[in-house]
Amino acid sequence: MLRVNYRNTQEILTAAMACAGSEQVDDLGDKFLQGDAEADAQRGEGFKPQLVRAGDCDAQIGYIAARVREFLRTETLNMKPSDIGVFAANNKLVNQAIVDLLREGVQAESLENNSGRRNECLQVGTFHRAKGLEFKVVFLLDRSFQGN
Repeated sequence: MLRVNYRNTQEILTAAMACAGSEQVDDLGDKFLQGDAEADAQRGEGFKPQLVRAGDCDAQIGYIAARVREFLRTETLNMKPSDIGVFAANNKLVNQAIVDLLREGVQAESLENNSGRRNECLQVGTFHRAKGLEFKVVFLLDRSFQGN
């Protein structure tokens, strides 16, 4: 089992482990609870992830759209839409999130169409598809997200 994380800051790693809950993991025969796994982040300090509770699907997409517009207006961040990822549990939810984001005036595309180049579209994909990719900002849709 790998115990050193080279991609994330300790703040992100701590938040991820808290979200992992107490599910049992079988890592090539080494069984442990996700919350008990110890890992060390080798990157420098970073921002603490924020948990935002949004009442429903519209509120989740509305919050994301507002924050995306804010990030893109802030010149010091030097951010393009493709620097931002939105992730959901499955492809059905990814597709619905894209439709809802477009309705909010935010250009979005599936990670399936991602060429790896910075462009004018927010990147939307499944948690699984996002693995190994890096973004300046990431939003995770609640598993109850169903779209409209």
